[in-house]
Amino acid sequence: MRFDPSFIDKVRDANNIVDIISKYTQLKPAGSRHTGLCPFPDHNEKTPSFSVTEDKQLYYCFGCKKSGNIFHFVQALQGLSFVESIEFLANKAGIPIPKSEQERNPALQRMNDEKKSAYQLLQSAAQFYHNNLLKLPETHPAKQYCKKRNITPEMVKEFQLGFAPDSWDSLKSFLASRKISEKLGKMLGLLKLKRSGDGLYDQYRNRLMFPIVTQAEKHVGFGGRVLDDSLPKYINSSESIVFHKSKILYGLDQTSKYIRTKDYVIVVEGYMDLLALYSHGVQNVVATLGTALTPQHAKLISRYTSKVVLLFDGDKAGQAAAKKSLAILLEEKLLPRSVVLPDNMDPDDYINKNGVDSFKEQVAASEDLFFIVMNDLFKNYKGAATDKVYIMEELAPIMSSVKHKGLYELYMRELCDRLNVTEKWVLSMVSPSKKSNDSLSEPVQQQAPEPVVEESLMSLAKAPRHELYLINMALKNKDHFVEIIESDILKQISDQNLSKLFTTAEQLYRQRPEDFDKLTSLLVNKIDQPAYLTGHMREPLSIMDDSASKKLIEDCKIKVKKSYIKAQTQQRLSQLKQGSDMKEKLEQIMNIQKGKLDL
Repeated sequence: MRFDPSFIDKVRDANNIVDIISKYTQLKPAGSRHTGLCPFPDHNEKTPSFSVTEDKQLYYCFGCKKSGNIFHFVQALQGLSFVESIEFLANKAGIPIPKSEQERNPALQRMNDEKKSAYQLLQSAAQFYHNNLLKLPETHPAKQYCKKRNITPEMVKEFQLGFAPDSWDSLKSFLASRKISEKLGKMLGLLKLKRSGDGLYDQYRNRLMFPIVTQAEKHVGFGGRVLDDSLPKYINSSESIVFHKSKILYGLDQTSKYIRTKDYVIVVEGYMDLLALYSHGVQNVVATLGTALTPQHAKLISRYTSKVVLLFDGDKAGQAAAKKSLAILLEEKLLPRSVVLPDNMDPDDYINKNGVDSFKEQVAASEDLFFIVMNDLFKNYKGAATDKVYIMEELAPIMSSVKHKGLYELYMRELCDRLNVTEKWVLSMVSPSKKSNDSLSEPVQQQAPEPVVEESLMSLAKAPRHELYLINMALKNKDHFVEIIESDILKQISDQNLSKLFTTAEQLYRQRPEDFDKLTSLLVNKIDQPAYLTGHMREPLSIMDDSASKKLIEDCKIKVKKSYIKAQTQQRLSQLKQGSDMKEKLEQIMNIQKGKLDL
């Protein structure tokens, strides 16, 4: 699938790179740029080295050297293809995807249309519930509940919290007024069929509503909580064409930038636990949706940090959930820790009683989850051979899931010391477990990836350094750019891909000279490594004054010309050896060599 360049330009212009990146890291204005901690999870830093230039719509990290435009950023942080990143940003800006660019498979198109309708319905329902809450008087139980739980008006808006009226058909009537399909509302779990089979009624009534939103900012479901002690306390969306609780972490769309800044995430078990922590300034937190952590959750977390603190209940169910999560987190090379608040208190109660600083101390003192599980197994350990076998049978599946080499060695050393056995014996217990797990696991039904045909990207890996300097100096300054493209030097560029890029740059500039600042952002879409064209954003090029810049450009032009003359001479000499017309080729060589006199 290929999008027309004008459509890509339209999507890029409709989105602000600062707004997009601010979802992942906190940016602060610094002159003509915005700076912050690098949002890429494989770059851990304490001092901000990440820079975003709003005028050029580019980002660059002086630490890890990653760079690019808004499409590169969305691709990297959300694991999307180039086409998917365009679609995501188009949807965000409310720009319709051209029909000709959509998949032609009728079944796939129907499914995509159904999903789109579901997202729109759920977003409309979220706005309906949210408006209901905002309109309530301060004396209403829903407003009083929010106040009691320290949920501020700002948080109500940020998380788009809502209220489902104590009515059998308020949402049903709202959907009807908007001519939205009741059938789809039923399929998404918002409406239920009456026992008589005659008509539908609202699933959520007299409940505080928590919209569930993905990182792509799509509404996929709801959680609804009662305002008293009646049961069921929560009603959560059932699985649907857009909602899969095993793949979603509540609150991540709001908290991802804080997770990146703090470089660790606190995982809690529900909506209110997350909001309680958030209201007290602990914002690097996510919540599971009534399910244990899954491999998909772990992959999602790994995009933002490697450090995980599980805050589960201290009862047997909570500890069992923590133990089950251990292997899943280790499989993704995450570093899991766990904390259990005293007296099985939830975060809100604990902070209200002991203060937020005490809570942070509890988190700071959290223990390595592997050692928590291991210590629990050693409670009744007496050193018998059967004890050793039992412990290793319990820990072997976990050990086989450890993908972090350093962590594996530490766990192995601790196990050998505690059990007083050799590493060879432990390995003999771990290896069969791994084979057993592999053989007993059910085969995973993998869907074939949808075919996506994207324009092949050019590589500049073989381009000479002086030619790369030349295009970077051209992109740095408009006057330099005009001077370079109007000279004859472009005809002598040796690297074919770079020559094409110069031609494309000239064409784009001629079409929209007023958009010179965005030229780099346009060009990086056409190469496989954006860093080749963002060198002018880093030292030494970024701090060169006009005099030094001109000298560098002239030096590069001389080197380009020398290389061109050498290549042309070698080509003519080769032709002479092959028996071509000697007199003509000698004259050509002499004319080429005359070019050296002008250097």
